[in-house]
Amino acid sequence: MTTKEYTACDAVPLANNTHGEPLPPYPTCDDGMAPECEPGTMRFLNVADGELVHHRFLIVHGLVSGQKGCEGTVVVHHPDFPVLEFPAVDGYFKALAHLDRGANELRFEYVKDGSSTSTRSLVVRMEPVADRSPLQLAVFVGSDSDETFDAPPDARGPGLNDLDAAMRKLRCCAYLWQAFVAEQMHRHGFGRRTFSLEEELAPDTMGDDGKCRMTARVHVVRSRYTVAEIRSLEVVHQWHAPHAGAEPDPGKLLHFHKEDIWASPAFGADCAVACLTLDSHWDPELQAILGHVAGYQPFVARKVSTFGSHTTHAWPASAAEIASKFLDTTPTDTRILANDAFESDEYWKAANIGIGAFFHMTSYMLSMGVTSQGFFSRGYKHFSRAFMAKTPDHTGAVTQAGEGLAYLHRTNALGIRHDRRLAMPGDPPFTTFSSEATVEMTDGGVVVSSRASVIVIEVRANNICHGHLEYTAENWDRRKSGQLAATPDEAAAMFPSRVTISRDRLLQMAAAAFWACAAGSIGFYQYNKRESQKRLDYYRERAAHVANETVGSLDVVRKVHVYIAVPMGELGTRKARQHWEQYVLPVFAAGALDYELTLVNDTEQNADGAETVVRGGVHRAVAEAIKERRRKLLEADNAELRLWRAAVDERRRENEQRQLKNRLGVEPGMSVLELWKAQEYPGVMDVVAIGRETWVEVVNGVSEGAVGSLDMEVPALVALDADASKPATQVVAETRADGAQVMDTAGQPVQGSRTAQEAPAAAAQTIGYDRYDVGERAAVALPGLAYIAHERLTGWGSVPQRIWNFFHDQQNVDRYASQALQIVLESTRRAARGVQELEAIGRSEEELPAWEGQPPLEVVIDSGVAERLQIYDTQCDAV
Repeated sequence: MTTKEYTACDAVPLANNTHGEPLPPYPTCDDGMAPECEPGTMRFLNVADGELVHHRFLIVHGLVSGQKGCEGTVVVHHPDFPVLEFPAVDGYFKALAHLDRGANELRFEYVKDGSSTSTRSLVVRMEPVADRSPLQLAVFVGSDSDETFDAPPDARGPGLNDLDAAMRKLRCCAYLWQAFVAEQMHRHGFGRRTFSLEEELAPDTMGDDGKCRMTARVHVVRSRYTVAEIRSLEVVHQWHAPHAGAEPDPGKLLHFHKEDIWASPAFGADCAVACLTLDSHWDPELQAILGHVAGYQPFVARKVSTFGSHTTHAWPASAAEIASKFLDTTPTDTRILANDAFESDEYWKAANIGIGAFFHMTSYMLSMGVTSQGFFSRGYKHFSRAFMAKTPDHTGAVTQAGEGLAYLHRTNALGIRHDRRLAMPGDPPFTTFSSEATVEMTDGGVVVSSRASVIVIEVRANNICHGHLEYTAENWDRRKSGQLAATPDEAAAMFPSRVTISRDRLLQMAAAAFWACAAGSIGFYQYNKRESQKRLDYYRERAAHVANETVGSLDVVRKVHVYIAVPMGELGTRKARQHWEQYVLPVFAAGALDYELTLVNDTEQNADGAETVVRGGVHRAVAEAIKERRRKLLEADNAELRLWRAAVDERRRENEQRQLKNRLGVEPGMSVLELWKAQEYPGVMDVVAIGRETWVEVVNGVSEGAVGSLDMEVPALVALDADASKPATQVVAETRADGAQVMDTAGQPVQGSRTAQEAPAAAAQTIGYDRYDVGERAAVALPGLAYIAHERLTGWGSVPQRIWNFFHDQQNVDRYASQALQIVLESTRRAARGVQELEAIGRSEEELPAWEGQPPLEVVIDSGVAERLQIYDTQCDAV
């Protein structure tokens, strides 16, 4: 047998089979493709009586006619194996049948409403294939492991979530893989070709009846590494370190497995081992699956695939449990169990994701690869449909046409068709030499040649196969007869060593490659949108628990004040507002967290006539809100201040009326004024800052509000003139010793050499609150502060990263929505750790291109205020 070659050449998809699925589907009595059936007649759709197969468990499709609209059960009887039951819908059924070596007399019984209405017998012969390397199974256990895996409280204990249970579940999982491959290869026309499992004569847990049978052997690999090392954050998969922390390297965990497996005498020099990590563990605080890596090492003599045990609780442990596990809609409690890939929120989904994704990793050891459609395009979420005529996510019978993406793409079938681990009796022997393909441009087109012969040429875009040309023993007759277009070289040999791709076909392939890339990009973008929405829904669901809590009639509903300043390098708040609306607001809304939003967008024209941003608006607003609370404390015990306050409030109300009249052109009524002015919040609102720019202004504003002067100017009366000019805003700049310009966001005097433009007009009258301010500074409550990152990428140099983010928005959702969730849950509210921590928060944003050439914003805060502050530690991942 010649070895296969994958070539970088493009090709067009097979005619009428652009997705690579096996065709045609099995006929049923209801689709008009089969002859009429008498009511109650049972037929087998994919197996012939007396057929020879080479694996232990066989998927049987069948139909009982005349059962449209009915649900029943198919019972599989074997002379030496416990009965197995599978659901039937509209008379259609799928069942898994155990086979012993030799002839097996099976009896299928259809039961409806507790009564048997139809039976039929089927004889299937089974002969295992000798002399080929089997797939081996192993459970990887830490040196100090307690030998248990994650499970719900009602499924814990001996035989439920211990090492023995993990071995039984892994064994059943592997038999499902084996049966799936055999059925898929049969549909592709390559016979019931599948891999072998290493088997031994032992008590058979698949039957769970205590009898000894030839059953898959599961090795226990006791690692030299401890559970702490296996669960280390340095090697965790599917998790991002806190901001500025080192990213984990899950490849190290794969290396742990390889080291211990390669050191074990149980595995030979040419092994392929599927290894389940027993000590995986879901950490709800970190939102991480510790000790799990979905990995593989296929390109060496000793091949290894790995997967964690975090979904093992949902797997069947015997053949009798398969149907019930694939129908179990118990919700996943994420306080104790992982919701892997945000697609495992019910147990049957966890079984699909766990068993299917583990096989995805294992399949790389069997000459399979990523495809644009089918099982390896995340089709394993439909894995149960390959075995069941009924699933929770499908209405009606799950026929072959309804199996979704639970099929092997044609190119994967071609790959394992020529893999020696799936060799069948009668196959020519494999050659052991390897050879690289050569590509030559000629006047007639492109010539691809190889000493090892060319079996398949794939079209790949973004490393995903979108089409192919194949040269197999199965299509040789059609090549020779002219049914398939072929050159003389391609028709002369079963496996040609020379393939010519004409210029016309090259043009077709160029178009196919272009549209494949375009379609792939669109498809990946849509996938990204779905995944991002799933992640956002996850954070919203967690926030919703707060919304459902009971609030007393006298309780003050919690409310926060969200500030957004103009992002650096922008002239408006549009992008920051979009950031807030996309990632933060949905979580706040789900958690019923009330908020007040303030957008500060002050600009002016410089000497050159260009529009520039004026900083300090957020600073002044935050400072004034705290000062107002301090003033009210003084007013409570001072009649003179209360009189002045009444006068100021009256002036402000009059100014509001005049301002509104200037806008409307008519005298406003009281109802309009009442609607225009928001109700005052009775408590202290925590402050949320979006972005580093806003954070600096908020911190500085809190400091000034807590210790700054309380003297208040009596506002001047607003003129009833719509054309009145707006007073200029004062901006003060300081030049530091290092030459950098630092803006004081409040426009207040600081130490250093500075310049000022357009000093404000003198106030008409000032109320002297500071004369009475003795001790009230410490008495006023300060708001808790929260920072939500807004890392914007600008400029041509960031285009690659921006493109990456465009197609991987899930990472942004995870980061920003998790920060919003911490605010909703108040899970990370704590005392600030001094001025240095407040200065460091969000500083990484200053390294982004938008900050180049901009004067840095400096945190200036009184040390006493810093000691009193409470912050939300949104830089950690504990939610």
